[in-house]
Amino acid sequence: LGALAASLYIVSAYPALSSYRDAGDMAAGAWTLGVAHPPGYPFYVLVGRAWATLLPMGSSAYRLNALSALAAGLAVGLTAWAAWRASGRSERRAAPLLAAAATLAAAPAFWHLATLSEMYALNALFGAGLLALAALGDAGPRPVLAGAFVLGLAAGNHQTALALAPGL
Repeated sequence: LGALAASLYIVSAYPALSSYRDAGDMAAGAWTLGVAHPPGYPFYVLVGRAWATLLPMGSSAYRLNALSALAAGLAVGLTAWAAWRASGRSERRAAPLLAAAATLAAAPAFWHLATLSEMYALNALFGAGLLALAALGDAGPRPVLAGAFVLGLAAGNHQTALALAPGL
């Protein structure tokens, strides 16, 4: 489901710079390793620059749009896996869980943010990663430590990730 969503997002991604809110600011920050508008979004800027340098196709703006598409697709896949794992890995419950993840993937706002150079798709991936770590249950201290690490990276991407700290 995550691969299908990522494929659809990449196909429907903006071919160049989007006019959505801060997409230009985020693309410029990532390409120049500059500071985007406050708070700066350092994780997105660094990952965006590395991604735009390593991906050898399209304009730098399209490359960042593809980064959002991939991150959103991974977020959909991780969300589906976390829900399945938290439900006790029941095959009987798989269809409703896949339907829920497909609903997330097809939500207009989620889809739109998966096709342009903004930090929100990467933030969704961090949130899904934290859900996946939480779904591991009582697997010892490693998921908690990994969750703290992921939350720290997520806070460097967008400060709203800190709202997930109480759940961690």
